[in-house]
Amino acid sequence: MVHHKQQFLHLEIARPGSYCPYAEVVAAQRPLAWYLYRLSQVAALGFFFFVLWLIYLANTGQSSIFFKIGSSLSFRDKLGHCVLYALLTFKVNAAFCYKQVSLGKRFSLYLGTLLVFCFSFMEEMTQYFIPTRTVECWDLIANTLGITLSTCLSWWIDKTWVHKKKFKGSAA
Repeated sequence: MVHHKQQFLHLEIARPGSYCPYAEVVAAQRPLAWYLYRLSQVAALGFFFFVLWLIYLANTGQSSIFFKIGSSLSFRDKLGHCVLYALLTFKVNAAFCYKQVSLGKRFSLYLGTLLVFCFSFMEEMTQYFIPTRTVECWDLIANTLGITLSTCLSWWIDKTWVHKKKFKGSAA
C-alpha cells in the first residue's frame, strides 16, 4: 500500500480519503468489519450534527426536551455535558480508526480526542459573546471528564481489539 505523508503534528495519513491505514487488509479479509467501520464514520458525523443542533438551540434561546431533562436538577446538566462529549469522543475516535498524533517525543493523543477537546473548548469560550448563554468553568470540566473517560475506553479498545488485528495476515 502506498502512503502519502502529510505533516500535521507528525501525523501520517494513508492515501487521500482514507483514515484507516489497514483499510485494504480489512476490506479484503473482513468485509463486514469494513462496513461497520464506515457505519462508525457516518454515526460520528450524525452525532456531531446532533451536538451542533443542540448548541444552535441553546445559542438562540430555544427550548428542547433535552434541556428540560437537564434543568430539573443542576448536576444533570453537568452529567449531560459529560455523557454528550464522552459519546462524541468515542464515536470520533472510532471513525478516525484510533489514529494518534504525537505531541512531543513521549506523548501522543488520539486525533478524535484532540479535535473534540478543541471543539468543546471553543464552544464554551464562544458562550461569552452570546447573550442567551453563560460561560461556566464546570461545563468545561464536565466536558473534559467525558472526553477523558471516553479516551480511556478508546485506548482499551484500541489495545485489546483493534491493535491486535490491524495487520493480521498482511505482508510486511
